[in-house]
Amino acid sequence: MFKREEFDALKPLPSSAFDMPLWTNGQVHRDHHFVVSGNFYSVPTIHIGTEVQIRVGMKTIKAYVNHVLIKTHVRNYGIGQWETDPGDYHDSAKFYLENTASVCIDKAKTIGKATEEMVTKVLADGSRTSLRKAQAILRLVDEYGNDRLEDACLRAVLFDNYTHQSLKKILVEGLDKKDTKTFSTKRSANNDDFAYIRAASDYTSTMEVHYE
Repeated sequence: MFKREEFDALKPLPSSAFDMPLWTNGQVHRDHHFVVSGNFYSVPTIHIGTEVQIRVGMKTIKAYVNHVLIKTHVRNYGIGQWETDPGDYHDSAKFYLENTASVCIDKAKTIGKATEEMVTKVLADGSRTSLRKAQAILRLVDEYGNDRLEDACLRAVLFDNYTHQSLKKILVEGLDKKDTKTFSTKRSANNDDFAYIRAASDYTSTMEVHYE
């Protein structure tokens, strides 16, 4: 009976392994990504701020809105990894994708040594937040030009200050236009420039304190 009535109705076995997915919900953040198991997956701009239903399979991550599939990514099993599709971004936002850490450092080198050191220091921890800060520093060229940014970075580096906020303040207040040591000599600058130091002749034996 099986051969006569049921055999021809059998379907072939699936070509891929059986996948029993997990389902969860997530929020799409302003950076276009939602988070699954510590990794980040992008979706198109239109879905920023939206709650998505997420199918977590063995090999893929799929995002749905109102039961409609909006994005599929290969699942990443690392931690802190970014799966980003440049096609999810508007052209105006692709600046952030195209200006990677290495690109930022190369651009900084064309401006000057101080800018290179500033950007390299900011990028040191390798986070996406630090990349955004480096990109923001380089965008100051559009408003202030290469020379002023280099002088501002020189002043900031001289005082070990590597924040965008401080760099912007230097430019706004024109502190970059004040005399600053050249980059090659800044670390060996005379202490008289930065501190009140009394001459050796000011100290006499009468000033010594003796302890029993």
